[in-house]
Amino acid sequence: SFSNGAPASKVLGQPDFTTGTAGAGASGLNGPPTFAACPSLGRFLVCDTYNNRVLVYDDATLTDGEGATAVIGQPDFASTAPTTSRTGLNFPIGVACDGAAGHIYVGDGVNHRVLVYGDHVGDDPLVVDNGTATTSGNTLTVTSTVGHTYTVALPSGTSPLSPNASVIITAG
Repeated sequence: SFSNGAPASKVLGQPDFTTGTAGAGASGLNGPPTFAACPSLGRFLVCDTYNNRVLVYDDATLTDGEGATAVIGQPDFASTAPTTSRTGLNFPIGVACDGAAGHIYVGDGVNHRVLVYGDHVGDDPLVVDNGTATTSGNTLTVTSTVGHTYTVALPSGTSPLSPNASVIITAG
C-alpha cells in the first residue's frame, strides 16, 4: 500500500536514486514529462522530450536504471536530433497507449502533430539491436551493422509485424 512519504521502489533514467543528470542512450532520459503504462502489450512508454524520442521498456522486468528495449522517433539509442519525418520526432510532449488496438500515440510538440504507431504496413524500417530491418508482407529482412543480410519468410497467414514485435533470428 502507499502512504505519505513512502519511498519509490524503482528508478528509470538514472543508475540510482541519488543521481539526477540528463542522459541519452538506452538508459538515460532528458526531460521526461509523461509516460504511459500499456499492460496488455507488456510495455511501459516514457516520453523523452529533450532527446526527441519515446523509450519503450519491458514492463515485466523493470529494474533500477534499466535500459529501454526499443526507441520511437530515432534510428537508434545514440541518436537524439530533432526530425520532421514519418520516423522522427521533434520535442515529443505526450504518449498514450491503446493496448486493445495495439496503438501508441505520440504528441510531437514542435511538429504540431500526433503520430500513431501500430498499423505496420509495407517496407517501413524497424529498429533492431545491431542493425536495421524491413518487412514486406510476410518477409522480414535484417541487415546487421557489419553488412550481413538475413531474410526470413514467415508462415502464410502470419499477421504483419507490428512495432515492438519480438522476433529472434539465430544464424549459425
